[in-house]
Amino acid sequence: MSLLQIPIVSQWLSNDGMLIDDIRRANLASLAKEAGGVGRLAERLERDQSQVSQWLNASKNSATGTPRGMRAGTCRFIEKKMGKPEGWLDINHADAGTDSGNWPFPRLPQADFDRLTPRQKEAIEDWVISQVKAFGASPSVKSDEAHKAA
Repeated sequence: MSLLQIPIVSQWLSNDGMLIDDIRRANLASLAKEAGGVGRLAERLERDQSQVSQWLNASKNSATGTPRGMRAGTCRFIEKKMGKPEGWLDINHADAGTDSGNWPFPRLPQADFDRLTPRQKEAIEDWVISQVKAFGASPSVKSDEAHKAA
């Protein structure tokens, strides 16, 4: 193997066999779904719908004949516009989405939580447990006392 092949093979091995362009394209498709379609995503990105479609479909560049990809700068721009953390487009979220039905925080992407250290996750879990216990221990207002409480 030549030294020039090492980064390509390393990248391939670290992303479950997916190339970075494939991961970015899959994540862009998720963003399109989140935005309500390609047209709405294009509006939020302030780009032509045709350009966003070309990224999604890996349309061939007419000059080079190679599939269009998204450069790192473009990805960071998209992440910022869509409120995602830097590097979000570069991470394979396919596995995170398979169990999303059990994820209790719809406003927090599970992938963001998954990036935390085990110690950070434990601290958050401890805090959530304390909050659930505190809310569960709060006396509820009975219907006949509702007028007094108001």
